[in-house]
Amino acid sequence: MAVHESSLGFRHGPKTILNEKTLVVVFMSKDAYTRKYDVDIVRELATDGSPSKLIVVDEKEDEELKNLANWTIDVNKTDTGLNNDFSLALLYVIFAQVLALKKSIELGITPDNPSPEGRVNRVVQGVTIYPWN
Repeated sequence: MAVHESSLGFRHGPKTILNEKTLVVVFMSKDAYTRKYDVDIVRELATDGSPSKLIVVDEKEDEELKNLANWTIDVNKTDTGLNNDFSLALLYVIFAQVLALKKSIELGITPDNPSPEGRVNRVVQGVTIYPWN
């Protein structure tokens, strides 16, 4: 199962499903205010005894986060910083897509044909498109 949640919202339910097979990925914000909450959830996950594993994906290396997470991924190796979260998100998507692809292959799920028995189709079938009034 894959779930998206904000750093604050994660505490109110999704955190309860963590176990030794769970991988939590925290995509760090560039916005200074939002980032404080992201750092808080990383600290919490690193110190609350959760058996899950933690990946922190950030623009640049952050020594504190590196010490808290099981793995850190720095997506911008250039000297130029990015201006906003939108620009950063484009790099984060690349990481997320590669992680999903590699995990699918590891689990024996063929990404180009996720449902060989035909329950899920690459092109949606059997859906009626009704006129919009």
